[in-house]
Amino acid sequence: MAAKTLGPKGRTVRCARCQTDWKAVGEPAGSGISDAQEAQLDAAFATEEQANPESDVSGAQKKQPGAEDQKQAEEAVSNPVAVQNRRADLMRRQNLLKKSMPKPRWHRPARIASLTVFLLLLTGVILFRENLVRWFPQMAGVYQTVGLGVNIVGLEFSDVKTLRTRENGEEVLRISARIHSVSSHQVGVPPILVGVLDEGGQPVFEWSVTSRAAIMLPDEWVEFHTELKSPPRAGVRVRLLFDLAQ
Repeated sequence: MAAKTLGPKGRTVRCARCQTDWKAVGEPAGSGISDAQEAQLDAAFATEEQANPESDVSGAQKKQPGAEDQKQAEEAVSNPVAVQNRRADLMRRQNLLKKSMPKPRWHRPARIASLTVFLLLLTGVILFRENLVRWFPQMAGVYQTVGLGVNIVGLEFSDVKTLRTRENGEEVLRISARIHSVSSHQVGVPPILVGVLDEGGQPVFEWSVTSRAAIMLPDEWVEFHTELKSPPRAGVRVRLLFDLAQ
């Protein structure tokens, strides 16, 4: 803009780009800038503005600080469900990112060591269950529950047979079986508790019998016989147990 068009007192002008008004004053006399030079400067400014259009942005178009926060606050009030869904989605993404990150190198050896210790303990509990039950009799029920019978006596009954007959007009219940030593060492034979059970598995009569053999060697067999006169009518089967209480 030529200085002579402003007049000696200047006048209000408006920027064609940002629509901002201000008072422009001409250069005082003797400033040394001619109309031609001023025209060249105006042309240079115009070229610079065209080369960098984003360098001159009006204050009205500039984003005010805190505008985004205000927008989020307004959205949280107007649509809380959408905001909650976005937060949940963000948390899922963060969890997936954590899972995808490589684990520390010491985690793998620690897991292997823990698994090894667990397997060793489990093997010991299974292999030495007879000794454990001797020390802690209450554990016998635990082993029985998981299907691991514990024979702390080292003896087993087999070929159990029952026979009801009559002798001299009296009913007699005869019981026979074989006692087998399954222990790897010599064991003593405790008294045998014979029980007659009803249909519900409850004993209706019990008595104790001493075996012919007091001591048995590994893999040894011995016959067992006993009888009961006038057995109870409710008895339907027989149970043989080693009486460890005596």
